[in-house]
This record gives sequence, structure tokens and C-alpha cells, in this order.
Amino acid sequence: MDKWSAPGYTELSMLGSGGFGAVVLARHEESGSLVAVKYLRPELLDDPGFAAMFRDEARVLASIDDPNVVRLYEYFESPWGAAIVMELVDGVSLRDILSRQGGTSPEAALVVLQGSLLGLAAAHARGVVHRDYKPANVLVDGAGVSKLTDFGIAIRAGDRAVPAGTLAYAPPEQFSGGPASPAGDVYAATATFYECLTGRPPFTGDTEEALLSAHRSAPVPLEPVPEALRPLVAAGMAKDPGNRPADAASLVTELRAAAAPAYGPDWEERGLSHLSGAALLLAALWPSGTTPAVSGHMVEQLRLTRGSQGQHLEHGHAGHAQHVEHAAHAQHAAHAEHLQHAEHLEHVQHAEHAAHVQHLEHVGSHNTAHTAARALTHVRRAANLTRRALSAGHGAGAAVAGAAVAAVVVVALLPSGHKPAVPPPAPTFPGSLLSVTATSTDNAWAVGCPDTKCTKAFIVHWNGTTWAPEPIPDQGTSYELTSVAATSASNAWAVGRTSSGQSVILHWNGITWARLPSPDLGTTYELNEVAVTSADNAWAAGPIGASTSSNPESPILRWNGTTWTQVAYPHSKFTFLWGVTVASASDAWAFGYTFAASVTTVTLILHWNGTTWARVASPSTGADPEITDITASSANSAWAIGTSDNDFSDLFFRWNGSTWTTLPNPAPAGSYLPGMAATPAGAAWAVGSTGSGTSARILILQWKGTAWARVPSPDPGPDAGLGGVTALSNDDAWAVGGANGKTLILHWNGTAWK
Repeated sequence: MDKWSAPGYTELSMLGSGGFGAVVLARHEESGSLVAVKYLRPELLDDPGFAAMFRDEARVLASIDDPNVVRLYEYFESPWGAAIVMELVDGVSLRDILSRQGGTSPEAALVVLQGSLLGLAAAHARGVVHRDYKPANVLVDGAGVSKLTDFGIAIRAGDRAVPAGTLAYAPPEQFSGGPASPAGDVYAATATFYECLTGRPPFTGDTEEALLSAHRSAPVPLEPVPEALRPLVAAGMAKDPGNRPADAASLVTELRAAAAPAYGPDWEERGLSHLSGAALLLAALWPSGTTPAVSGHMVEQLRLTRGSQGQHLEHGHAGHAQHVEHAAHAQHAAHAEHLQHAEHLEHVQHAEHAAHVQHLEHVGSHNTAHTAARALTHVRRAANLTRRALSAGHGAGAAVAGAAVAAVVVVALLPSGHKPAVPPPAPTFPGSLLSVTATSTDNAWAVGCPDTKCTKAFIVHWNGTTWAPEPIPDQGTSYELTSVAATSASNAWAVGRTSSGQSVILHWNGITWARLPSPDLGTTYELNEVAVTSADNAWAAGPIGASTSSNPESPILRWNGTTWTQVAYPHSKFTFLWGVTVASASDAWAFGYTFAASVTTVTLILHWNGTTWARVASPSTGADPEITDITASSANSAWAIGTSDNDFSDLFFRWNGSTWTTLPNPAPAGSYLPGMAATPAGAAWAVGSTGSGTSARILILQWKGTAWARVPSPDPGPDAGLGGVTALSNDDAWAVGGANGKTLILHWNGTAWK
């Protein structure tokens, strides 16, 4: 028969080949998405050992769903061939970068190590040891994001296998019959880190025996390593595995502790910029160019002579079909009801202040007439994104039915619950998503509520291919999350409140979400919004909770890299803050209102100049507007939306660096726009809904350079609206909300929302 190929895919070009197979660039016929397909050589199909190794690699990839690991889409096996269909990384390998430019900057070395270590940490958490970490198996895309690939000789921690790997980077115990451990991957990752810093591997030798001897006994030559990073390298390459960081997650912790003091709080942003530049300079090597950057290089075959017998140790792979379990999130799939009305707006209960009560009742009476999106009132989100994401691919596309071409799709061989698709549709859950943020093509977060009263929270994560729920801490406590913001794959924040009106602060460190203590301000308070520019600069703000305080000041909190503390700002006796947004460490906005002596509310707009908060005059509209959202992209460019007559889509405002001016709003009367986003390049969006009840429909406005204009949007059905939006560029944005009782996620590809 003709050459066998993975059913449902059209081969476009060869990306690379090795002793056991080849990797090709292919297009998924149904969705048009580009993928990398790894084929086992036909002559090896009948060898049970090689076939089992290939199948085991698919199992390992299927078990690891992490943005820093090249993702498995499908696995096919038939009497005529076997294929692993993987995510295509449009970029280059770290080996390509090092071969052409020598070493990297320390910041770039730290970033590429951190990213691939996070991928290793996901594998280690599932009991998998990679065993072949090296520059060729780390891929860097055009945004500077690194991904780990090629699990061809991975085994379960504690197992012993035939020695294999790449001797320039592998730990000494890997060739001495020792059990596999995460500490072995730590050694290999640190050896690669060494080469990034110095331009050469830590050890060389004229023979394989000499090289292995150096790994076993020679001290690591630390002189070429920057002094601040020498302890990190020495620990990671300790001869005794017990003296190294225990696993990748531990090494990430040590890396971050060393990076900021040595290279400043913005080391990560600079490192990503350096890596992005290096990858872009080698664009001709991208899979979309002329020469390949292979997703899934074949493992090198090592022949190491032992003594005078001339015996060879060839790479091998112990079967581990039973040890990898799929990290299913089934417990998150059973979300309850759709967030429909305004119950969760019962934020502030100042019963002793009649004017405040009257105002809240007036807002509540307006919102209860609205549907799901309007119940997302005053949800805030930060537009602090710093890097353009590459296209994430579009189109729904279900799992490919390969049986039609006489191939067997080996779904039964993959972990229970794994059902890959290319590309998968956005998941839906009961409830609504309230806020969204993104940092790259492979990293975005959204938070929401699964029920009407929003007493439980959930978080979903975009890994470049699919949205999936992530476990969040302390779910024995009833709380909601209203805002999420991030700067990188290892730094994100989410905030909200408990059912009793206390603040909730969660942090993502690249591995898990953890709840952090909120500052004790002597009263209960809630947090509506969080905004962040770096690992050492974040802001959060929100209203006070139920309190008997005679001076109910809404707090503004700041994260300095270690703790959250309250920051003072000018305010009157009664202050109510809706949220905060940030463009840089010296440019942030907070907004809300204060109460005058009468029942009249007065707009409050605050600006942070890097040292203090100062009050800024509100726009002149003939009446004092209520600001419902602000987003900022630079010191001279910010947007606000508000109302002067309780029509929540009445007014748009723009900040030019000195004053706020009013612009026309093309939204239909009675519309509501709770979410805004802008980028330094000039892209800006506002999202929400128009109509009410079952007639409510999605509303999306785009800044066209001189005016706001309504743009077409999908129609997911009745009772639909959007609560949050984030934008990376004119060609890349996300919007989230709810429709007909289920979550809704939309993506802008530069041409249309889908």
C-alpha cells in the first residue's frame, strides 16, 4: 500500500528525522490548524520494544497538560504505522539559538530555564522523569516562551532503565544504573542553563568515558558563570542527587529567589524580550519558514564503551504504561447554575448611612432588570499585557475519526478521560466568567461563578490549545473571584470576596494557586479588581464590607514582591472604590465615588505617579458621572466608561496625559459595558450586552482610531453578555461572559470574533 499517514492530516514538509522515526509538518484537514506529526519508522512497527516505547511516549504526553510542555493532540496506531500528533511550536530550539549566537543573556537563560522547569515540574508531579533534558528538546517561540518536548525515554521516578540520554547534560547516576529521579532532570536542566550562561557545556571530553568521568568527579567550573548565579549552578549540578534541589519545582523556587536581587524586578520581562528577539532572528528556521524547528526531536542513541570488552549501552525505555494517570478535572465540570442577576452586587452594607443605602438600592433596581452580563457589574480587569501573542489557531473541530481510513485510533491506550482534539472548542460550564487576562499565545486565565449567588469560584486556564479548569485552594470556604491579572506563566493574581464580605487573594506561582493572607485593616473589606505589571508590582482595590466604622475608607492594596500593604490616598469621609488598573510601576488608576453632605455621590478618580495617589478632576459632562471602568495602556492614554443618568453605556472618556475628554458612545440605549481593554499599540475594546432578559445579546465596541464603533459578534443565543475583555494586539484579544446559563469565551483573530 502507499505510505501510511495519520488520518485527517495532510503532510506539508519534513521537519526532522532520527534513527527511529521522522517528524513532519501537517495540516489538520477539518480545522486547518498546523501540527507536528511524529511517525515511528515502518520497519520498527513489528519490534515490540520500539512500538511500546512509542506508545509510552504518547501516554506520557497525554498525561501532562501544561503550557510549558508540547501538547499531545492525538495518537494513531494501525498495522501500517503509528503517529503522535503534537502541538506545533512555531519557533526554534534552544540548540538553534546557542549554535548561532553562543550564550544568552543571564535574564534570557533564567527565563528559558524557568519555563522549561515548569514543564518538568508538571511531569514530576505525575511521577515522570524526562531523562533527556537538553537544548535540542527546549523550544522557544516568537514570544520568547519556552516549551519542553521529547519524552521518548521518560520513565517513572524510582524505576531503573538501560542507560540512555545525552552525555553532555545527563547526570552521572543515569549511566551508573541508579534509579531515575526528578533530581536527575534538575542536573540536566542546570547543565543546559550553564551552557546558556557561558556558551559551552559544563564538561567536555575527547571520549565518552572521559566525559562521563568529568560528570562523576570533576568540579563544575564556575568561573565563567555570573557570580550571583554560581550557587544556583553548584546546587543544581551537585554530584550527589540528594544534595540537589529535589525536583523542578524546588529549582524554580531557588531560581526566582536568585533572579530578582541580581537582575532587578523586571528580569523576566527582559529575558522574554531577549529570547523573543533571538527566535525572531532565526525566523527562517521556524516550521512556517524554510528550515525546521522540530517539535519532538528523536532521542540521540548513545554508545558508551565499557572497558576492553567493547560493550555498548544503547538507549532504551522501560515500559511504564500503567504509571501515568490523566490529570482530569472532573470535579470542576459539575458547575451549578448560571449567574443571572445582581445578588452578588450586595457588596457593601453601610446601613448606618442612608445616602449610601439609597444609592445602592437605586443601582440594584437598575441591574435586576438585566441579565447575566449585567450581573457582572463593576467587574474590573487589568490591561497591563506587555507582549504580542502569536496566533493561537482558530476553529472548533472535533476529534478526528481515523477509523474511516482503516487506521486504529488508540484512544484506549491513553489515560482515562483524555480525548484530544485539534483544535478543541472552548469548554462551557454552568455559570458566567467575570474576568480574563492573557500574557502570551500559551497563557491566559479567566475567573467566574457557577451559580446565581456566586458563592463558589472557578478558574479556567488557556494553555495555547484548550481552556480547562484549574484547581483552586480553600474551596471549603465559600467565596467568589471577580478579577484576574497576570504578567507571565508563573505570576498571576486573582481577587474576590467570601460570602461574609471578607477579601480573598490568590496567587499563581507557575505550579499551583495558593491563597495568601489579606492585610488586617481592622474591618472587613472586599476586593473587586487586581492589576499587575511585574512580580514585584501589583495593585488591588475594592469596597469595604459590612462595618460599623464611622469612616468607611475603601482600601487600595499594593504588592511589593513580598507582602500586600495598604497605601493611603486622598479621600472624603465616605469612600467607595470599584477598582484599579495599571499601565506601569509609575502609572495606575483607581476609581469609584465619595458621598457629599447630601445624598449626591461625587465621582472619585485617583492617579498613581509612582510615589503618591492624587485625585484627578473627573470629566465635565454637565452632571457628575459614575465611572464604571478604566483601562490604561500608557501615561498618556487611558479610557473610562461611565454614566450621568443611570444609563450605564452613556459616556466614553479618554485621558490624553493631562485631562479627561468625553467621546460619543455608539452603543444602543439601555446597553451595559462592564469590561474594557487597551494596548500600547492603540487597540481598545469595550464589551457587555444590550437588551434585557431573554432579549439580551452580546455587545462589542472597538476603537477605530477616531471613534468607537460597534462590531459584529457571535450570537450564542438569549440571555447573553460579556463581562471581561483583554487585548494583546489588534489581532489578538479574548472576551468572556455567559450565555443561556453557560460560560462563554470569545477570541478575536484580527478579522472576526469567534
